[in-house]
Amino acid sequence: GPQLGQQRDGVIIRTIAASEEIQLGDASGQNNLTPTPTIAQAINNPYEIIIEFTIGTDAASSSKNIQIRNTTTDETSSVGAVTGMRTQVYDALVGPGAFYFNWAQSFTAGPAVRPAGAINTITLNRVTITKNNATLAVSDFNKEDISSAIYPNPASSELNINVDTETYKIISLSGATVLEVAATGTLNISGLTSGIYFLVTDAGTTRFVKQ
Repeated sequence: GPQLGQQRDGVIIRTIAASEEIQLGDASGQNNLTPTPTIAQAINNPYEIIIEFTIGTDAASSSKNIQIRNTTTDETSSVGAVTGMRTQVYDALVGPGAFYFNWAQSFTAGPAVRPAGAINTITLNRVTITKNNATLAVSDFNKEDISSAIYPNPASSELNINVDTETYKIISLSGATVLEVAATGTLNISGLTSGIYFLVTDAGTTRFVKQ
């Protein structure tokens, strides 16, 4: 679990002395990865860890997929999945920006259990963060926030919109336009899959949750 008040949500890397393997675990301390991503340990080879977050309607319904790859041999583990993330991390991910932090300690308890050549160092060469809603146009993000002009939010079937506009455009987190209709004061969203969307109008833009 977290130490010193840190709210981590990512991956724990550990070496397995008996089998000389690397296994990935869930760093949030809430759930296990299923299945456990495992790969052979190769001395001095670099590894790539891929973490993909899928944002749901709340922290409990969100999930992440984690995988490790030996970039020299291209050996790749299975994809481990876990549902649920910490509320603090969820709030940061669905907010206006993205964040990254690196936290590490020794992979093993000490020299007595560490096999010859076991991993005991992290070298961070590259971090790539892709936020899907970045595909929205800059002009859309620069528009006025109209969150106070829509209700209810979250909504399950109908969204009331009190803005001066000709059209309503709904954009998913992946950046795809899923609905575009003439403005009528209300918007039927019953056909949308549960999740987070953006409402784009002539007056401004806001984020809403479809239950």
